[in-house]
Amino acid sequence: MSVTRSEKKRLKLSVFLPGDSRHLAAWRHNEASEYAELNLTHYIRIAKTAERGKFDALFLADTADLSASNNEALDLTSPVDHFETVTLLTTLSHATECIGLIATASIAHADPYNLASKFASLDHISGGRAGCNLISIPDNAKSKYPSLYNQIEYRAHFETAGQYLDVLASIWDSWKHEAYVYDLQNCSAHRAGDIAASYHGCPVMVQSGVSDAAVELAAQTADLVFTAQHALEAAKAFHSKLKGKLIKYGRSPEQTKILSAVLPVIGRTEREARDKYEMLRSQADRPYYTGAAGAGFQQAMIGTPASIADQLEDWFVSGAVDGFNIMPPCLPGSLDDFVNLVIPELQRRGLFRTEYEGVTLRENLGLAHQEDPFNRRMFHFPAAS
Repeated sequence: MSVTRSEKKRLKLSVFLPGDSRHLAAWRHNEASEYAELNLTHYIRIAKTAERGKFDALFLADTADLSASNNEALDLTSPVDHFETVTLLTTLSHATECIGLIATASIAHADPYNLASKFASLDHISGGRAGCNLISIPDNAKSKYPSLYNQIEYRAHFETAGQYLDVLASIWDSWKHEAYVYDLQNCSAHRAGDIAASYHGCPVMVQSGVSDAAVELAAQTADLVFTAQHALEAAKAFHSKLKGKLIKYGRSPEQTKILSAVLPVIGRTEREARDKYEMLRSQADRPYYTGAAGAGFQQAMIGTPASIADQLEDWFVSGAVDGFNIMPPCLPGSLDDFVNLVIPELQRRGLFRTEYEGVTLRENLGLAHQEDPFNRRMFHFPAAS
């Protein structure tokens, strides 16, 4: 590579977790897991594989409605039923030790207090590995199902994700040192909320989107940003723009990590990789797939482990990204390929860790624990007489 790489900086990697695949046609692949969306064993296998590969986090996307899809699309894609994200990640926390657990939550469908309690619980149960990716109401969903959204009365009070985050912050900040005070003499407990703040600070806050408003919000609040860039120069421009905004808000550029979506198709030879990709495309036997069943919105990288590592390295050392959100085209096989073939190549080049730096998501991302405004709690246990 022509670009000099810092030996101290390492890639950050998350893995996208739909049920069977990221590629729209992959559910028809003969290696896809049957009924994967509601198969807990399937998810546990993937989580363990990702942790074996030393990934920073699992990322569970979610949607509150099907408004973005038409009937033809639903007929051609994998089943849309799936586990509730935080419930699934709570279960996966027991099957793993270090990997982060990031779930998507819609501000339109969750009361702030309940959402704050849910993610604080996940953070406690997992030992500081929780991450929260907030999404707003899709505009097409509001227009297609107005009666549904008119029933959500509190929506009017949270017109922007920024306002919702302010409320979340105030809730988490209220669960500080005095959240619980146990009085053993009188057999009573006094509490300020349903759960005390985590020792590990608040959950890692995740944002996505490339609009000016999204960048402004991310610069103020995000620990991690998911984006999708198709070209190196565009990725560099977005990276520079967001990092510059961090400085504007008094934050260090290292306080937010930017991960771009990548769909890797891996072969032991270039021909094998291309054949794998074409096999996925061959499942597209109806016109809908002509435009929809390719790489999708993420950047496709097709090649050998070495050539894919070259591409990842080029983006990383060029200052385009801090890491990648890996979207395996077909699960579990594509993730197996990435962990078994690409990860060792990245490690050989010194681009990726060989062991986790810590046991919390913040530690492994290289982020400071949030002690202000999300203070750690301190229990008080009066001595019994």
